[in-house]
Amino acid sequence: MGRYDGISDYKLRSEVARFARILQRMEEKGETLDRTADILTLLAELRQMVFAWEVKSTFRDDGTRLDRSES
Repeated sequence: MGRYDGISDYKLRSEVARFARILQRMEEKGETLDRTADILTLLAELRQMVFAWEVKSTFRDDGTRLDRSES
């Protein structure tokens, strides 16, 4: 199992908003270019969350693919 398996829609939205706030603060302080390594680390974490959410929302609990017309 992955670190973010089972991530909820709410949690993913919260993390995306958190990332946006962090970027905004960095920009306001003029730190964006100086902290690219930190930004890339945050993006990697966010990417893992999005991937886990996408897999969770694509497949049913029994492993079969979810037909979007059913939801």
